[in-house]
Amino acid sequence: MNNQYIPVEGYSSLVRDRETGVVLNTNIDEIEAAKERKRIKREKIQKEKDLDNKITSLESDVVDIKKMLMMIMEKL
Repeated sequence: MNNQYIPVEGYSSLVRDRETGVVLNTNIDEIEAAKERKRIKREKIQKEKDLDNKITSLESDVVDIKKMLMMIMEKL
């Protein structure tokens, strides 16, 4: 391991940067799993935003349809 890093006692996959004091994870599998969890979370948030936008659009369409129906009823 690089002299720049100090092993964190009790954690085989963690090291501390001598210069900054930052703790780093050296386990590639854990890093990739964390990236995957983050990607899935971002996708879920985006799907929820898309769904909210669709609902808002449908609500607006229903209001417009109601207005048109009221206009038709007034003309009858």
